[in-house]
Amino acid sequence: TPIKSSAASDVYKRQAVCYTFGTAWLAWQTSQSFITALTIGVLPYLPGDAVKIIIAAITGPKLRTAARIQRS
Repeated sequence: TPIKSSAASDVYKRQAVCYTFGTAWLAWQTSQSFITALTIGVLPYLPGDAVKIIIAAITGPKLRTAARIQRS
């Protein structure tokens, strides 16, 4: 649905910003190139992060709806 894809898209964008700054910091701290830091500090974690983002995008709206129902 559009809500799920929008939520996942927003999270992916935010995660990309975090990865960019984190990779730049890692490259600076270790005196490595940005590409080397990206390979060491980001690429190994991408598959797991993608799975977590998808799970959150699917379950988040359902949990939000369930919480509204219980409060009523």
